Amino acid sequence: SRLCRAADLVVATTREIADDLAWRYGIGEDRLAVVPNYILQGDAPSAVERDPNLVLLAGRLVHQKRADRLLDAVSRLPADMRQSVTVSIIGGGPLESELKEQASRLGVRAVFEPRIPHEQLVDRMRRCGVYVQTSSYEGHPKTVIEAMSVGAPVLLASAPGLTGIVTHGLTGLCVSPEPESLALALEGLLAEPRWGLSLGHAAAEQARQAYGLDAIITLECAAYSRALSHAKSRAEGADHSRSVKWAPD
Repeated sequence: SRLCRAADLVVATTREIADDLAWRYGIGEDRLAVVPNYILQGDAPSAVERDPNLVLLAGRLVHQKRADRLLDAVSRLPADMRQSVTVSIIGGGPLESELKEQASRLGVRAVFEPRIPHEQLVDRMRRCGVYVQTSSYEGHPKTVIEAMSVGAPVLLASAPGLTGIVTHGLTGLCVSPEPESLALALEGLLAEPRWGLSLGHAAAEQARQAYGLDAIITLECAAYSRALSHAKSRAEGADHSRSVKWAPD
């Protein structure tokens, strides 16, 4: 609270977070900026053939990520489809043993791996049939926009920080977080891989335009300029009321 009230500019990664900070700490719009996470320009779709039966999720295995919902959703797929699907879960955590037991109990083929280097993860995103994120909340998840940037069909649970990243039905799917809803959406993507590829291509274009490094650098520089300008005006006005101070010099 003290930092946000004292700051010359408060930067959030999404409009939703900016609005929440404004409401919590009484920050005026003149001291707010939205600068999303970025993707590297090199993270572009390639001609690598996708495995239409590979479902990928990356993230720490903690309750927030709700990987159990993905396993539950896959178990609800038609039997022939469920038997051909492999769920790849990348990222260790305290729930790994519990999730492995759940996958075994539900008859879901799941492969668990610890965190891997970024380049390898992006390559997996290039090759998966569907990238899924089922978190209960996120800030502005870089894994999702990276998956979008390389043309992966993306399926998201509707939750704070995930809702709004894709345009539902155009650049991905965003459905209610219940396993039944996730299963129906996943079944549609797996049954119609060409539809998924179409969503992925549109998502890549959206991600490059909105989150490409050139676009984000422009927003970052504008934010710094606004902060410096605001700091200067405060210094000239001899505002000594802030408990946290930064000298513009």
